[in-house]
Amino acid sequence: RMIDWTIYVLLGIVFIAIIAVICAFVWYRIVSPTEAHLVITPSKKMIISSDDSIATDKKKTYFAIPSSIPFFGRQIRIMDLNIKEIVLLQESYEKNQARFNVKSSTKFRISNVKRAAETYDDDEELKKQLEEVIVSSTNAIASDYDVVEMRSKKQEMSNAIQKEMDDDLKQW
Repeated sequence: RMIDWTIYVLLGIVFIAIIAVICAFVWYRIVSPTEAHLVITPSKKMIISSDDSIATDKKKTYFAIPSSIPFFGRQIRIMDLNIKEIVLLQESYEKNQARFNVKSSTKFRISNVKRAAETYDDDEELKKQLEEVIVSSTNAIASDYDVVEMRSKKQEMSNAIQKEMDDDLKQW
């Protein structure tokens, strides 16, 4: 009888060990160089990335334990670090109130993962917020020039629009 009980205990231990090894393989994540993962544990927030300048703990891997597991679960938010582009066609006004169409191309990349995660929930919301900044910055600068100046001072305008956007975007 004692042997039967010992066998069941050993089988139970082996079963638990097998489950633990399987879970470790399933939950193990290696972060791609094009992503940063914001991992929220019950005790802290970590940014995991292949880029050491972004990662908070210089970690490139972690265990993605489901948030449904009490005390150990983690919430994970994947942030895309690729350079993206927004192309906008908008109507604007020049200094003398003449209307004209502006086609702008803006390239962007997330540089502060934690702040970005606090600012928007998904890529569509980010795109909408960026479009608003681009439109308002373009309109603010365009109203300082007339059409002739715009055509001759494209680089100056571009730099001014970029500076205007940088001031807004640094906040988030």
